[in-house]
Amino acid sequence: MAPNHMTTPPHNQTYIDVRRVRVAQLKLRGMTTREIALALAQGDANGNGRIMNPATGKPYDHTVIVKDLKVLQAEWKEQRMQDTDTHAERELAEINEIKRAAWATADPELALKALDREMKILGTAKPTEFKFTFDINLVMQLVEVIEAHGDNASDWFLACLQEYANADRHPD
Repeated sequence: MAPNHMTTPPHNQTYIDVRRVRVAQLKLRGMTTREIALALAQGDANGNGRIMNPATGKPYDHTVIVKDLKVLQAEWKEQRMQDTDTHAERELAEINEIKRAAWATADPELALKALDREMKILGTAKPTEFKFTFDINLVMQLVEVIEAHGDNASDWFLACLQEYANADRHPD
């Protein structure tokens, strides 16, 4: 009687999950399916962390990696479809963990970077003021160009200032 391939026994699912985590890491580093299959078989520089097919003891074929990537892409698509609040909650939880780790390892620079990111997500970061200076000669050249095109320079500058005033000037 042929084995039922419709369900994966729990112990096999653990192997698959471990392999897919590593496949995802390697894919996000830009590796091809064949390079990923080779990297799984080789492990790290010392040969540690090798991931082989437990049923055969041999390396996984690149076609298994292709199947893993299809599953991962579907999972990633589903994650992207989650609403923004869910993503923000997750990001804030990750940032809190980074801050805890940063303070625990006495890395205040990392903690401050995490805090800055948190403030941007929450919208509590103080907007940076925009200041500018201008060169009168450049302005006069601009006036000449505007008026040469038949527009009123004063109206043009007022329109620019109004657009600036209405723009969202909060940097990301």
